[in-house]
Amino acid sequence: MAVNQPLGLQIRRRSSLVFLKIYFQNRRDLVLNMPRQVSITQSFALLIALLPIMVLSEIGRTSAAFILLMCLSSYICIFKFDRNKAIYYFANYRYLLVALFLNAAVILVSSAYHGKFSGSDFERAIRLAAGVALFLGASLNLNVNVLKQAVWGFLIAVWVSTYYVVMSALVSFPERPDLDFIHNAVTYGNLLLLVTAISAFSIGWRLTPYKKVELVFKFLTVMVGLIGLVLTQTRGAWLAIPIFIIIGSLIFYRTVGWQKLIVSLGLAVLVLLGTFTASSSLRDRIATGFHETKECLSTNTLAFSSMCNRIQLWHASLSIFKQNPLLGSGSTSNFSKALPSFVEQKIVSQQVANEFGEPHSEFFQQLSAFGLFGFIALLMVYVAPGFIFLRRIISPKGDLSSKIGAGIGLCVCTGFFIFGLTELMFRTMHMVSLYAVMVGWALALSEPESIAS
Repeated sequence: MAVNQPLGLQIRRRSSLVFLKIYFQNRRDLVLNMPRQVSITQSFALLIALLPIMVLSEIGRTSAAFILLMCLSSYICIFKFDRNKAIYYFANYRYLLVALFLNAAVILVSSAYHGKFSGSDFERAIRLAAGVALFLGASLNLNVNVLKQAVWGFLIAVWVSTYYVVMSALVSFPERPDLDFIHNAVTYGNLLLLVTAISAFSIGWRLTPYKKVELVFKFLTVMVGLIGLVLTQTRGAWLAIPIFIIIGSLIFYRTVGWQKLIVSLGLAVLVLLGTFTASSSLRDRIATGFHETKECLSTNTLAFSSMCNRIQLWHASLSIFKQNPLLGSGSTSNFSKALPSFVEQKIVSQQVANEFGEPHSEFFQQLSAFGLFGFIALLMVYVAPGFIFLRRIISPKGDLSSKIGAGIGLCVCTGFFIFGLTELMFRTMHMVSLYAVMVGWALALSEPESIAS
């Protein structure tokens, strides 16, 4: 009978069957692919959340989590990269990628000039640059709302790290908490402040149906983090707090208005001052720091004290830098080898040479190891992504959620910059991994809504 039907009816019926076949095939593919896509995004969020907890606890295994993230990122970038996202990625981030890989290029040039390859320095540079590049590329293809949930790891990290600080403080009181089994006290205090700042910024996100409970928990987490920071007696970390407050002001003033913002800032300053003045040990350490600096720069240049040790090490770094201002000594490991000669020149004391093998500053280490080119390359690690974050914050476009993501990223960049003035924040691979993931994560979170998945 179908043969005797009009030709138009046969064409319509065949077209309907083809349409239904294509429709149900697409629905089947969507159903099959959806769990896989969700599981990848959730895996990303979980691994990001685990990183700060691993870094700030005895769990460790940060490099393993980082490598797993890079494997997932590579899979997405190779097999799941949307064509339009790929075009957007290379159009908008090509200068960032060049800036981040500049450090690795400088290390290669310096190594070639000195005739000895610095493997660990090159690995750190590649891990940071490739980590940001791969992770950001993959994140652009994932659901940004699921990636936001990773902030719970930073909130938990505040509680975990404060627990370690309190337990150590109870043992070592009235001396500084001994956290060397994880990091030294300075690095630990810096990281504790950073995860506390990220927790504070996340107050602007609503991540659960329980709005009031979520807000109370986040506010409580910030207060706990500040208490932990005070107990670490870390002086340098407090230099970053005014910068973090300014970043927060730039983000929220359009939403809450200047009047409410000024009141909020006033309350924040009062809380910080109250927290700061509550610790006599911290106040004494700051006063001691001024006294040590004055003594080292005037009467006793080789005094063995916290500040004078740093000044001696920085002086030694500058002496190495002057020997080759453009490319440095060719490796960070050469610093410790050069210290005995500086003892003879009375630039550092014998005790400092025996107990320290690095300059206690990211910038002085880069100057001594890779010269002016290396110093510029290190600046790009902070400035290149930081500029993108700042531009997104001050732009009249963009919603509050993406501006909070940009604020988190700018806190990471400025925080590591300020901390790096007096501490080696990139001393270990897991610190490099943490920075790379946080920067890539924040870049994805700060994307405009039209781009973010």
